[in-house]
Amino acid sequence: MSDVEVSRGSLVDHSRQVDQLWRIIRDLREMAGALELVANALPAEVTVTPSYFPVVNFTCYDAPTMARAVKWVGGGAKRSTDFLMHVEHAYGSLSVDVKGDRENVCRKVKVGTETVEVPDPAAPPVTVERDVYEWECHPILGSLADA
Repeated sequence: MSDVEVSRGSLVDHSRQVDQLWRIIRDLREMAGALELVANALPAEVTVTPSYFPVVNFTCYDAPTMARAVKWVGGGAKRSTDFLMHVEHAYGSLSVDVKGDRENVCRKVKVGTETVEVPDPAAPPVTVERDVYEWECHPILGSLADA
């Protein structure tokens, strides 16, 4: 058998696919080894959900639980979306995503104001001043997550 095969009408480099499979197997072993060391210390309030491969989601409902879960997986990279705060710990190409509702695990802090024009179809635009907020998660999650 050749290293290049036809699959669904296109050429597939079989050796690259095998290499990818071995990378996934290696990363699964790394992830399993790390999680086995702390499995019995998983906070009781954390919901563990298998998700779309290659991510496992840990959903937390309050800041103390999320901080413990982040510590439990060994920290990670922070990112936020419109509604969620994530701390993701990578194990090669795999990861554990500790997440919680941003309003429950972070603090909304007023950082200033800005002047904006609000369009009015029946009149000229109106200039208004509105508050500007940022989500502050570092004090809640501590130094467990990388900035």
